[in-house]
Amino acid sequence: MIKPLMMFFATVLVFTVMISTANAEVFIPQNEFRGYFDQYGIYTAVGVVRNLENQTVIPTVTVNVNDSGHIVSQEFIMAPIEPAADLPFKIKVPEVNSSNPILGMPQIKFATTNHTPTKIEVIYDKTLEKHVDGHTSGYIINNGTVTGHNVVVFAAIYGKDGKFMDVGQSIENITKIEPSEKTMFSMYPEPTFASNVSYYSCFAFGDDPTKIRNVKRGNETFALTYISDAYVRDAKFSDDNNSLIMTMNNPWSFSSPYVNFMFPLISDNQHFSVYVNGKPIDFLQSRDPDGKWHVAFDIPKKAAINVVISGFTVQNTTESSITKIPQTIRNSAGMWSDGTISDSEFVGKIKYLSDNSVLKSPIKLSSHDTIPAWFKTSARLWSSGEINDASFLNAADYLIEHGLLKVRG
Repeated sequence: MIKPLMMFFATVLVFTVMISTANAEVFIPQNEFRGYFDQYGIYTAVGVVRNLENQTVIPTVTVNVNDSGHIVSQEFIMAPIEPAADLPFKIKVPEVNSSNPILGMPQIKFATTNHTPTKIEVIYDKTLEKHVDGHTSGYIINNGTVTGHNVVVFAAIYGKDGKFMDVGQSIENITKIEPSEKTMFSMYPEPTFASNVSYYSCFAFGDDPTKIRNVKRGNETFALTYISDAYVRDAKFSDDNNSLIMTMNNPWSFSSPYVNFMFPLISDNQHFSVYVNGKPIDFLQSRDPDGKWHVAFDIPKKAAINVVISGFTVQNTTESSITKIPQTIRNSAGMWSDGTISDSEFVGKIKYLSDNSVLKSPIKLSSHDTIPAWFKTSARLWSSGEINDASFLNAADYLIEHGLLKVRG
């Protein structure tokens, strides 16, 4: 049964941040970082980020893979990590095609933040158990006073030789956990490693990860965004740019996960159709508060399927916002994302878009600038052409409408 789309809407958190490059205080231990091909042939990088700073950090990990002389990079923004804590990660790199890729040392940068995490903890008692098939299960409890949302449990997995082997992620959809509430979780290793699992360690918590794949659509790069335990491969648009074609791999035999695709709004009257292995299927289409289209459907257990999503409206280039946005603002977005210019300078540029009706919402005045950390990533991707104007403007409008983007008075 398709899950309600209410669970797909991400909760926006506001952080006070300072961007830094990685140093010895935030790092990935060499013996806890490796790459492998999963059972469907998707190259996977796994590791553990360790935070020895005296405050909470939000790391961004960049994985670089030498694929027969071609460097494939994948960037991943992690959940906040408290001081003296670890957070495992698993990054799929489906663009890797050679049989003998070389995984380079990862790059890591981070933002320090005043984010106060919920006090969710794993219960370490006899209920925390590793099973004979290699998976583990147990309970988590919210010992704090704040409700936890979209909770995911992560853990590093070690083999019988004591070496780091994989990263596990809870399979339950824990959309909410109230103070004092207890709930069960379980996680599984890569099936090819299951018989060699010895123990799980570095239990930590994060948000439900969103995956991004860059797909060429005509002369533009289309940022394909989705949430799922399954993985997208070989995504491309048809010649008329009306249909998105891909292969999806679901490695799991214990559940039929959903996939929730999120597409930038180009037209208010778009009507999508979804085909799996050539046959039309039931799906849910909706719009979120950010203005994005959501297309969601279930995926069979342990299967590789061919998916076609049709109904994409081709944007009228004569009316495109690209003609309304000065190149200097696009350049400023890149400069702001790498720290060359300040928050106030960049918000001043956004005010130009608001004053000239490029943005739907009038920007408000404030005594300070308030910008969520994730918007820096949107600015960088837009500046480099990896997402289109509509995606960036929708994100800016969302922030303004929700009072998260203001300019100094």
